[in-house]
Amino acid sequence: MKKFTNKNLIELINNGFTKLTLLKQEEVSQLISECEELHEKYENNENNQIGLTYPSKGHAKKKSLIIMVSPEKNDTLPSTDEIGSLFKDYIRYNNDILSRVTGISVPQDSRYMINYRKYLGETEQVFEHFDGEYLKGFIDEANYHFFEEALLPRYVALLTLHGGGEREGAIITNVASGEEINPVCNVGDMLIFDNIRFKHHVPKLIKPRTLLGVRNFDFLPFHYILEPNDGYVSLGDKINYGYIKPIGSGEAKDLMVMKIKSINKNE
Repeated sequence: MKKFTNKNLIELINNGFTKLTLLKQEEVSQLISECEELHEKYENNENNQIGLTYPSKGHAKKKSLIIMVSPEKNDTLPSTDEIGSLFKDYIRYNNDILSRVTGISVPQDSRYMINYRKYLGETEQVFEHFDGEYLKGFIDEANYHFFEEALLPRYVALLTLHGGGEREGAIITNVASGEEINPVCNVGDMLIFDNIRFKHHVPKLIKPRTLLGVRNFDFLPFHYILEPNDGYVSLGDKINYGYIKPIGSGEAKDLMVMKIKSINKNE
């Protein structure tokens, strides 16, 4: 796994994104195998109901798994630490990036939402959105993302495991300027971007492609609400036009516990 250099760190902080070739081909193959094992073990309705996995709008041309993972067991919130060795190294790699950006060590039981998507053929686009835990909100039938309250991770990392090329992956949009940036990512490349300064979308894909997305909304995320309040500033987006404030990991955990209790109550 290639080192995340100081140059990458400076680019991420100053420009809001950076890209690097992270994995060798044999590492890519191992990570795909570990993702497939996770999919086989955890993709079921029972795990959706307890908040360990999340339902994905799938169709015949896509295999998908959205699951909460952590390098070490989390005793409070749904997650699994039973992940492959390379996968665990990759999560710790992202922990290190977060720690270097914030100057605070990320706990090893801090959870990541991972999204493993294997596009098997031509697929419809995923519209512009901010990644996050939608505490109150929805994704409509056209795949537009709306939320009234959410936990937004500071950064999102997208790793290309198969396919690649021009306009065959995520396109990020600067919220302030509206500028679209299309980093060309090939197999083994990781794109990491600021999830507050940029929203992103995936255009209609023609060729098969496999992506692995990771984001952490447990550790020092931003809290999003619809109405203005003390300490909150405008997100600046036309669709999700609410307000955000950085919050501590403890407050984020409390919000997640409330959501999990709500899920269990409604079963």
